[in-house]
Amino acid sequence: MRRKAGGGDAGNDEGAGALEIEFEDGDGSPEGTARTAGRSRDLRGAALTALAVVTLGAALAAAHHTGSSGGSSTTDEVGVPVVVIQPDYAAYMVTVGYRGAHLVSLQERRIAVDLRITPVPGARVRLLNYYVNENGIVSLAEAAPSREPLPVSGTNVRLELTVADCAVVPIGESMSFVNVVADGPAGTTDRFTILGAQYSSDLTRLLRTVCPARSIADGAG
Repeated sequence: MRRKAGGGDAGNDEGAGALEIEFEDGDGSPEGTARTAGRSRDLRGAALTALAVVTLGAALAAAHHTGSSGGSSTTDEVGVPVVVIQPDYAAYMVTVGYRGAHLVSLQERRIAVDLRITPVPGARVRLLNYYVNENGIVSLAEAAPSREPLPVSGTNVRLELTVADCAVVPIGESMSFVNVVADGPAGTTDRFTILGAQYSSDLTRLLRTVCPARSIADGAG
């Protein structure tokens, strides 16, 4: 703001030669104008900073997208790290499910056991053999060893059991597993799989059917 000081009247010709002194407050700019200009400069700087941040973020996102195409990602959709644990193929490469059992021939004392064998997710497995190792029983895998890997969804197979000696076959005892020989990521393995209580119960009933003398000797009704 400017102020004048002097001995004459500005509107009077006689005072034209009078001394006039002007005082300026601050930097000589009107106070309101100076504040507005300062605020404008502050907002412009903030806007430029925000624009730079957005541009950098877009560039990083594009680079991440380009680098990740065609490959596996270790983060989910919201950027949370995902840990992928590989199966322990040395422990097992297939799962075996029990589908049922029935009597094929009473005279020949033959029993059929239906199974479904499925490879562990991510494993390429060839089925070489499957069998039961029990006293008095001869087992035969009906499916020949596969040259091609098992289907991802698994395959149905049949195991035929023939009772060779009723005197030593373990009737009424725990017979709840089957062995599977497979070739896969861990090489060739021979692992047994427990089929469960239903398999054990069905097999006990069928063995007592083909070996009636044992049922009487064991006191079964």
